[in-house]
Amino acid sequence: MNLKERIELLNQIKESSRSNNFEIKEDIEVSSFFVKNALVEQILKSAITKDKNIVILCPSTVDRTLVSNYIRGYVSQSVSIEVLKNISDNLPYATAEKLIIPEPSIPEIIKIFELIMCDFKTFVFSMNLKSFDNVLESFRTIFALNNQNLTANNIEHLIGVASPVFIYIDRNEDGLFDVSGIGKVVYKSNSAFLDVLYSSSKEEISIADVKEEQTENICEEEQIDEVVEQSVFVEQEDPVVVEQEIEQEPVPIVPEKVNKYKLLKEKIRNKKQ
Repeated sequence: MNLKERIELLNQIKESSRSNNFEIKEDIEVSSFFVKNALVEQILKSAITKDKNIVILCPSTVDRTLVSNYIRGYVSQSVSIEVLKNISDNLPYATAEKLIIPEPSIPEIIKIFELIMCDFKTFVFSMNLKSFDNVLESFRTIFALNNQNLTANNIEHLIGVASPVFIYIDRNEDGLFDVSGIGKVVYKSNSAFLDVLYSSSKEEISIADVKEEQTENICEEEQIDEVVEQSVFVEQEDPVVVEQEIEQEPVPIVPEKVNKYKLLKEKIRNKKQ
């Protein structure tokens, strides 16, 4: 799909969100806007299958209707879905098993957590958030600022009982949408904490560490080979010198057929470790 086709699809999604009969079109290939990642797809499928409440987090530059439609693609066709523009007008008439609210307000988000606590429905909804870092603390702060009647314990309980799965979506350098973080809320002993299921930053660090370790190993091998080559060269010039160097340090008694240079290389490697 070329850039022009992508833009046309994006415009179709935006137009659907402006219409009075609000619904997300199922035939739009939203997945073409997203970075392919098998691990992310597996985690999302598992969360949706387990009927988890999904909170899509993204910066303000990301279209929330689009990312909501992306998550909808993981819902089984056997599950009834309704897409609501808001909860105040449409919620009392909703009969579907799963409700998708692409752009709820902050007060509506707090209300959704209350409805989840009351076992009303399973929700998929989105919210603008600057970063996935300290996401739980961000929610605690937003809840406290927007509802002064809630105590710290109330907020912790609302978030914990909902046990949502947070999905953070941003755009990469190529303009594609990228799921950069996934975490599920775990609630124990009246405290909520985040179990990070996926983080692209950790993956990048891990790959960098592997590459660095490989580079170090290559450099070490080259150093060992260089020392051994120098030792071989010295023996070719004066075999007595190498024999004296070997005799200066205790070495295992080995049969005469064992390669002495191989032993020397092994000794140098052990010293490096």
